[in-house]
Order: sequence, then structure tokens, then C-alpha cells
Amino acid sequence: MRNLTILLLLMLFFSSASASERLRIRRYNPRQRVDLDLNGKNLGEVLAELKEKSGVDFIVEQDVARPEEFPQQVLYFDLRGLTLQQSLDWITRALGTRYRVGEDGKTIVFSSSYGWLDEITPIYNAIPLGMITTWEEREDFCLQVKELMKLYAVREPQYQIRLREADYRLEVNLPEELQSRLNASFRAMLNPGKIPQPRNPEAAIDLQGLEQTLAKKVLLDSVNTPLNEILAELSFQADINIGFDHLPFWNRRIPALTLPRGETTLAEALAVICTRTKLGGWLLSPSQGLWLTVQEVDEDRSFRYYSGRELLWEDVPVRGYAVPMLARRLGEEKLLEKVRGMLPLDVATDPSVGAIYHARGGNLILIAPEGVQEIVEDGLARLDFEQ
Repeated sequence: MRNLTILLLLMLFFSSASASERLRIRRYNPRQRVDLDLNGKNLGEVLAELKEKSGVDFIVEQDVARPEEFPQQVLYFDLRGLTLQQSLDWITRALGTRYRVGEDGKTIVFSSSYGWLDEITPIYNAIPLGMITTWEEREDFCLQVKELMKLYAVREPQYQIRLREADYRLEVNLPEELQSRLNASFRAMLNPGKIPQPRNPEAAIDLQGLEQTLAKKVLLDSVNTPLNEILAELSFQADINIGFDHLPFWNRRIPALTLPRGETTLAEALAVICTRTKLGGWLLSPSQGLWLTVQEVDEDRSFRYYSGRELLWEDVPVRGYAVPMLARRLGEEKLLEKVRGMLPLDVATDPSVGAIYHARGGNLILIAPEGVQEIVEDGLARLDFEQ
């Protein structure tokens, strides 16, 4: 009897330890494989499954959704086989929001704003500038600095930048991270820029393979069928993940479509679906598949990266690219227009990303994630080659 009691106690101990281990909050690992079948699950169920599979805690800020709204926000995804980062990209893209990793590394916050930065105390500095010699340059220079710092995104009145007339010192009242970004931008302005080299980012996407996928024949046989079921069937037939922006369909039923019956290509099927649902078009991702978006998508944007959804703020690279001849040939405004056209759609609208042309140094200054830096460098090299 005594042995049986000891055995039961040991079983209870190890069972409790196992449960504790299962519930223990772990650090965010973007490469962690998670198998999520979210088809027909509401946001509350999605968050519970995310926490169970990843061990990370999740918070949804009220600018995204209030808890009482979770049951109305239903997702239609099969994300089995994707990493945690890829899954978060799909989920937050569907919600029309972004996410950030908490300071402890164990929390993911779904958020649509940089309001959390309001609590960061700014630091005052007066920075001497050797790159301005006339007061006439002041206005353009200050506009460029503000474009790189994106103060409008923070909407915090205590964050300020102004040029002192007496000695051309730049008075800044900014968080430490923004001041580091500012200093890195000045170094990129003053030092010789990198000569853009072809990086061939398209090779990573395997354009030929994607073109073959889009040319695959699929069979349409949909009569009053919900959009999510049509896309799930097309995903199965073409062997590629297909997602879509859910935001237009919150608080109402997913549209049901009747499509022309017969065989067609995947690209033609997607074009019909976008027209019928008033979606703007579709984008390609090298690692995740196809995404139907509410944004207007030009034809030349079809084979484009779309970026991750993590809110960009800290440790975003600042680079200078030497393109004086290109700026002279195209004009500064046209050059910047070309650069903005190279940016993935999500990055182009991210308030922490900035691009200016510093005429005195002949450098394009770009603040953007590493992968985007490669895309722009490759694009600049191609523009230079075309001349």
C-alpha cells in the first residue's frame, strides 16, 4: 500500500511538472514551426491556439479589436507547416494590423500604432552640423531630417527637431533610439556611399517556379460557394498557400461566389475572384504563397515581395548609396519615386521606413530592413545599368 501511495505521488508530481512546462511562457522564436489550422476560428480561439502552440503570450490592443469583438472576427486559414513569424504575418495581415515583440521577448502585441512610444522619455541634444553652410538650405534639410525620423507617426508633441539659427546646431528632443538613427543618417550623408551592386533578389523568389504555378490549370466548379472554400480548393489544386485580406468582410458573411464552370489557369481564376469581391489584386511572397489584397496592385507589382508585419522601430539599418549620376540623369524627385516603387507595399507605408536624396553628398539615404535594402540596392544597380 505504501509503495502504491509513493507511486501515485510521483505520478502526480511529474504530471504537475509536465503541465507547468506546457503552460510556461517561452521567448518568441520566429523560426519555430507551428501547425495552425485556423479555418473558421474566431480571434479569441486563434489567440488561444497561438499561445498553446508557441508558448508565447499574446495581447490585442483596443485599436485592433476589443475582447467583445473577438467572436465576430473569424479567420479562414490553414497555416500548417509555417513558422511562427510567417503565421503572424498571415494573421495580422488578415486583421489589417501589425505586431511587435514585447521588451521581455515573451509577449506579442497586436497593434496598429506607435502610441506605445509616447511613454519613452526624450533626450535633449544640440548637434553641430558641418553639412549646412547657408540658411537657405535650412528648410530642405529640416524636411529631410523629419522625413527620416517620421515624427508624424509618433504624434508625440514633446519630440522635436529644429535648427538653431545662431550656430546651425540641430536641437533635438528625441528618444535614444531615434537619436541613434539620426546620427547614423548623418554619417551616411557625410561619408562616401556604397556603389549599388546587383543583388538579384528575384532569384530567391524563383520567379520561374511561381509563373509555372500561376499557369497551372485549375477546375472551377463553384455555385454560391464562400470565398474561403473556393481559395482552399484552389490552394489544394495548385499546391500553394492562398490568403486574403479579411478586413472588408468583418461583421458580415464571407461573400459566396458563383464562378464560370470549367478549366482555367490559376492566374485567371484569381483575376475573376478579385473582380467579383472588389479586391485590388494579388501579391506573391517567396516563402508563403499568394495573397489577395484590398490595395490596388499594378501588374508590375504581381511578382513582388510583400514584407513582414512586425512594427519596425529598433535596429533598422541605415545605408547610404552613391548615386549622383543617377540623380542627375533622372532628377532627384524621379529617383525617389523610383525607390518608393521598389519598396514592398507594406514597407512603403511603414512609418519607420524613410528614403531621401542628399544632394551635397550624392547619396541616397535609406532606412529600411535588411531584405528591403537588398531589393533597393539591386534596383538602383539596374537603373544605373540602363543608362
